[in-house]
Amino acid sequence: MTKTIVTIIAAGLLAACAAETSSAPPPPASCDSKTERVGTYLATYTEKSGTCGQLDQKMISLNPGTGGQSLSEGCELRSDVWSEGECKSERVVRCQEQFEDRGGVVNMIVDSTFVTRQMTEDGARIEGTFSLAISGDVEPCSSVYSFVMVRQ
Repeated sequence: MTKTIVTIIAAGLLAACAAETSSAPPPPASCDSKTERVGTYLATYTEKSGTCGQLDQKMISLNPGTGGQSLSEGCELRSDVWSEGECKSERVVRCQEQFEDRGGVVNMIVDSTFVTRQMTEDGARIEGTFSLAISGDVEPCSSVYSFVMVRQ
């Protein structure tokens, strides 16, 4: 159950954000991240360390003018820093989720930090890392992931 919820939350939050561990050419010298990160992307994740588990690939849609998706209900954007000159963003998000499981209400808190880098001038490839910590009425876990998003 926790892995499914983590996957859903991660897919929604990653959209505005990407690691600098690619074998692709170096990133562009500058870009307008918020307008170039647009369209449908296939996101692939790799767990680097931690206990939350591997995440499945997801299709993510990024909105024009924002470079991301709206936050899910129950999520709060704590920090959102764009560096146009480095084609990089850092976003810190906290989500408080409530769901029913086995007849009871379960509360869960998900803290995430995303660091992303646009790897092409047109925004077709975004890479990043994110850290994830889950607590509340669920088994706690924390992990660090790298991810690649490629526009489809």
